[in-house]
Amino acid sequence: MAYMQELKAIRLSYIGTEALGAVGQIYEYLSKNCHKLKGDANDKLRSVMDFVYHPQGGWVPLDACIWQGSSYLPNSLALANVYPACAELFRRRLGVSDVGVAEIVKELVRVDNIPDSSRDHPLLKTTILALSESRGKGQPSPVKLNDDLRGKMRDLKIFPMASTAESSGEAPSVVYRSIDKDWYIGDRSVLRRAFVGKVDILNFDIGDIDKLMPLIKWLSLDNKLLSAAVQQRTVNVGSPVYNRGWSNDIRKRARYIALLGTDTDVKLPQFEVSLASGLSVERTIGDIRGETEVGHVSITESNDSVKIVVLKDPFKNSSPRFDRELVDFFIRRCAIEDVSRVSLVSLVLRASFGDVRDLLEGANIRESIEDLDFRVDEAEEHAAAETGGMAGVNAVARGPNAELGLGVLRSQAYATDHSPRIYTSAQRDLSSRFKEIGLKAEIHVNEYFKQHLLDWKPEKNWTSHLREEKGHPLFLGDESTTADFTYTDMEGRMLEALGVVRKSWFSHTITYHIEVKGTVCELEEPFHFSQNQMNLARNYAFKHGKIPTDVFLIGRVYNVEKKKPDLKFYWNPWEMNNKGRLVMTVSEGYRIAPGNAAATPKAA
Repeated sequence: MAYMQELKAIRLSYIGTEALGAVGQIYEYLSKNCHKLKGDANDKLRSVMDFVYHPQGGWVPLDACIWQGSSYLPNSLALANVYPACAELFRRRLGVSDVGVAEIVKELVRVDNIPDSSRDHPLLKTTILALSESRGKGQPSPVKLNDDLRGKMRDLKIFPMASTAESSGEAPSVVYRSIDKDWYIGDRSVLRRAFVGKVDILNFDIGDIDKLMPLIKWLSLDNKLLSAAVQQRTVNVGSPVYNRGWSNDIRKRARYIALLGTDTDVKLPQFEVSLASGLSVERTIGDIRGETEVGHVSITESNDSVKIVVLKDPFKNSSPRFDRELVDFFIRRCAIEDVSRVSLVSLVLRASFGDVRDLLEGANIRESIEDLDFRVDEAEEHAAAETGGMAGVNAVARGPNAELGLGVLRSQAYATDHSPRIYTSAQRDLSSRFKEIGLKAEIHVNEYFKQHLLDWKPEKNWTSHLREEKGHPLFLGDESTTADFTYTDMEGRMLEALGVVRKSWFSHTITYHIEVKGTVCELEEPFHFSQNQMNLARNYAFKHGKIPTDVFLIGRVYNVEKKKPDLKFYWNPWEMNNKGRLVMTVSEGYRIAPGNAAATPKAA
């Protein structure tokens, strides 16, 4: 109690920085002993501490302070740097919190009063991202306070728009808009390219949009997403010519693909495949027309028919974009939810009819097959060949997953025991293809860490059997309990390699478990997780604010067959899935796709 009386006396007698040393000693004493306070002593402590001494503001109200500050809030009254030994008093006893939504909104209100030309543009973008991150943490706040903060945000002219210089040739300039103005969020690169310079687009990289999704949801900005605002149609150039051979071919395969879905008795529409001399994709936002681009396929659906227009033989050397659209169409139309069957769709579209039976039997589909006639009479085979029918077995070997871009399951590429197995030719092609994609993805991740970690050793840190393909020693560990790469960090090197700033982790020993998922197509393509991999993600999940001993990451390699594949890292994917930032479908495994996923982009 004497210390509390002394604190009152100091407030009345000491002025300026002389108070810092005196009150610092008292705060430290109270921090060490406040757990002993009971009853009315607790209330007296709070009454004495309603004002706190801070070098930047003198004696300031406690509720004006935060505990841990941030570089994007230069004017905040943070106590951690001034009284580092007093966390027990300020954080736990008096409830002083770190930077939150209210503090960040207050900073944005301050920035709103600064002339556009005088604003620190990069710092403002960082502050907006920080606000979104705070909202994403789901920290509870009173409803009235939440509404007040949201109301303030709607009036602020602080959202930076992309420069139109790249489309007009003018000098770059930054324009700021408030929420009530007409502007859009470029959540897809192809749409951003089509409308840049034609409408105002939020000046954030495409990789930051996932990080902004909590803020977008909070402020109800979903209607500003280009993917929601743009109307799109594909227009034929010239009159399409109906191709009977292609149409018959795809009708048959549609019957087989339907067996992979949840309703094997689904009524399939009539398929018509036609050839056009050109396709043009037109996009509009209201009366505003975006840049047109060359289309690859047009799929028009009605209740009883599906009309497909292509530019060339759809089943020989077709473009990946055509393949993806056709595969996605069948997955949706036939309600294929089993992740183990999704990858078979592209195979059924390309395999010879003889191999289709093997593919379906490999998916435990037997009885229904007997109702289908796998025999193709010679006349139909000849007609299909003349008009550009399906490619044979060689097309399967060319790349069954190039269209769908599925993640690699090591359990599919490797047997867990060494007993004899008999594989059909199609199954061998599938297993070989999974292994090929997985190896390329793991090589890319290994090369990235070799460049960024001086002590990286593939023979030690590459903990999967695929390392043997690059001449490294056999991996003798248990892959069911081990990620593809494992690295124990004692100095924060991994954080630096990934471009992540978490200074509190630097002095701790943390083991990173990195599971690699490679796909041929873009980031949006789903990938697969086995039960063992999901167990690792769950076992190594950690809560925000905790310093973990183990961290599980997904090394997401996409465009894996390009000269320079792309690489992103998903941190703590178990928690990301719980928060909806990764979307998971469960059925004999896990099929995972980005939701509002925030990832750390890297380029080796």
